[in-house]
Amino acid sequence: MDKNKEILKHCTHFYSIINFDHYKDDKITERLLEIYKKYIFSIDLSKKDEVLKIEKLDQVLFEYINDYTFRIQMKENIINLSIKKCENILDSFVSAIINYFDNYQKSKFRRVQVTRWI
Repeated sequence: MDKNKEILKHCTHFYSIINFDHYKDDKITERLLEIYKKYIFSIDLSKKDEVLKIEKLDQVLFEYINDYTFRIQMKENIINLSIKKCENILDSFVSAIINYFDNYQKSKFRRVQVTRWI
């Protein structure tokens, strides 16, 4: 089977993410989508940990496009992110946003949002 088709089986939200309509001046989202495409198509499908990582990245970016609060916090986190030069920059960046997503999910369950009925 074609490698790209196999990758897309693991990235169930690919088309929703790629077709996300963002503001033209939103460079962070634009760059994040480029990194997503570049990263998922550069992995080795024979390595289970890389496959799990693209599945998680797919989940993170799906949350990013659907949850405004998460999107704002993720942008702030990306701006403040620092990665050492000697590391694999793309892999380190993806790991950092996945870690941030995991922390966000944990805090999301602890935080109760109060809504006001009018």
